Amino acid sequence: MWRAIGVLLGLVAGFFGGFVDSALIFLFDFLLLLPGLILLIDLDTIFTITHAVPNKALLITLLLGFLGFAGVSRIVRSQVLSLKTRTYVQAAQVMGASNFYIVRSHILKHTAGTIIALVTYIVPGLVIADAGLDFLGIGIINTPTWGNMLNNLLNQATASNGYLWWISLSVGLSIIALSVGFYLFGTAIQEEFSRFS
Repeated sequence: MWRAIGVLLGLVAGFFGGFVDSALIFLFDFLLLLPGLILLIDLDTIFTITHAVPNKALLITLLLGFLGFAGVSRIVRSQVLSLKTRTYVQAAQVMGASNFYIVRSHILKHTAGTIIALVTYIVPGLVIADAGLDFLGIGIINTPTWGNMLNNLLNQATASNGYLWWISLSVGLSIIALSVGFYLFGTAIQEEFSRFS
């Protein structure tokens, strides 16, 4: 949901420019400057103490999405600024095409590969962020995740005065395999879209 909002705001900022672009760029820069992990820890503590959010998974999902959509918006905006100066877009404007038609037929068509690849590149970062939160004990505690596995391993290692390195290696390799898989998938999609645009 937040990624779709980020794509939409990037399209609006890049296509219309002017005051709208300046205001949205200020918002994107502000969100990119926020320290994500510290903000997540603070908000999780506040919502846990006040019991304001009954579903912790929903809270973490919304916060990670909110903190990440500004980067998507900046990249989409730069693509739109580049495409807006192309001759076929200017020809459509001269012929009287509506802004909606130009964005749908010319801009979005040529940015679709980048947008899909960008979303696949973001997934490993979200998995690592979730694993980090679970490892710190801030995430969803009772659900088996890679972060909870590492946290339990650390607790067992300190309790038994030993270290089970092969479990942490398997978790680390799983995270690396997922990250590389999504990266290769995103790169393949971007190359496939670039062939047709």
